[in-house]
Amino acid sequence: MEPPGFEYEDEYTEDLYEFLDQELDEDITIEMRRKTTRGLPDILIDDRVVLELKVEPKKTERHRLIGQYCDYSVEWVTWAIVIDMPEDKVEALRDLLDKKSLHYIDLIPFDEEEDEA
Repeated sequence: MEPPGFEYEDEYTEDLYEFLDQELDEDITIEMRRKTTRGLPDILIDDRVVLELKVEPKKTERHRLIGQYCDYSVEWVTWAIVIDMPEDKVEALRDLLDKKSLHYIDLIPFDEEEDEA
């Protein structure tokens, strides 16, 4: 399933949350923006996995994302979903994660234009 094209990050987050809430087993807890001691992750799945979404993140948002990764990954498996981020910036972010020994954090790119073709 492809997400519809939204204008704001919050809309993508809410859409993904609703999709996961419907598709995952009812025994799995899905929470959106639950306040934790580590911050406010976009989506927390079964108190085990954090999904953090970014849409066309600028450099400052990518750097903020690294800080979020560091905090969240202490307690949970952490995945970042970046939407409409150029491939060279995805690779640069992966390289930066590797240099900071955060290679265990999954970065999942999603490009709406390529998926619509």
